Formats: sequence, structure tokens, C-alpha cells
Amino acid sequence: MRHQESRQIFVNDLSLPEPVVWQKSSDKFPVMLFLSRGGTTLFFLLILNLFGVIFYFVEELHEMMGSYPIWAPPVSLVVLIPVLWVTAFEHRHRGYTIGETEIRIKMGVIHRAETVMPYGRIQHVVSRQGVFHRFFGLALLEIHTAGQGSSIDGLEKEVVDELRPFIMERVSQITGKSLPDELSLNAS
Repeated sequence: MRHQESRQIFVNDLSLPEPVVWQKSSDKFPVMLFLSRGGTTLFFLLILNLFGVIFYFVEELHEMMGSYPIWAPPVSLVVLIPVLWVTAFEHRHRGYTIGETEIRIKMGVIHRAETVMPYGRIQHVVSRQGVFHRFFGLALLEIHTAGQGSSIDGLEKEVVDELRPFIMERVSQITGKSLPDELSLNAS
């Protein structure tokens, strides 16, 4: 067996691509996130505290469980503050770019990820609107390949209505196959 030598390549010798200009979600998106995530979290924490009050005032439960669970409000804050903190910074760390050969999506506050999806791998594109999305006039664009899927959340509905056909047309140009058009869903 013949040994093949490998030449070392240094990072300084590589021609790096131009920096990516990231498109952002709508400015209404952080407000929607606060209301949906913060509201849901707050609702469950209020239920937790309500059970604490019920335990305190219902005599049978009070005798069985003891006094009001003093841990309920601090636990509520310990849960609520990180949820709101992550939500506050999430908009800054989200973005997408539509290139000639691929779509790039970045997201994450604590765990950051960048997904590159070549048009030739895209199998279908779905637009969705949940209750909060509809209230704010926003939509979610899901892009699926055989091995993964990713989404661009918090876009204006009009932008999604333009992007989806553009991506489908681009996939058709590259692969020679057209994507089905019935995959636009208006459900959460």
C-alpha cells in the first residue's frame, strides 16, 4: 500500500467568502414572542401560585400540606426571568439570507446554529400562521429537505407570500422538478 502525503492548508491561505448580510424578522416579532412565550409561561406560573393559595385556605389541605408553599413565588421568578431574557435576545440572533445556490438560516441565543440549505435539496416549502402570527400579520416559512427542516419565523405575511413561490421556482430551475403547491397551511 502506497502512502499518500497530505499537504497542510493554513486558514490564512484560504479565500474566505464575503460576509453574509442577514435579513431580519419583522420588528413586531419580539412583541409576538413576549406575548406568546411570556404569556404562556406566566399563565402556568399563576396556576402554580393559585394552587399554593388554595392549599393555604382549604383547611383539609392546609392541615395535610402545611402552610402556604413559600417556594412558589421565587420558583416562578426563577422560571419566568430566563424565559423572558432568552425571548428578549432571540430576535437579535435570528436571520436569513437568500443566495443564488442556497438559503441560510441562523438562530439561537444560548445554542447558536446556522443552517445552509441548497436549493437542490429542498423538497417542500410550507407557510404557517398561528393565532399570534395572524394577530400581528406575521407568518412562519418552513423549508424542508430530506434530512432536515428549518424555519424562518416572524416574517411579514406579504414577505412569506413572495418568498415561498420564489424558493419553489428556484428549486424548479435547479432540479428540473416542480414542488407541490398545496402545502401552504394556515394553522398553528
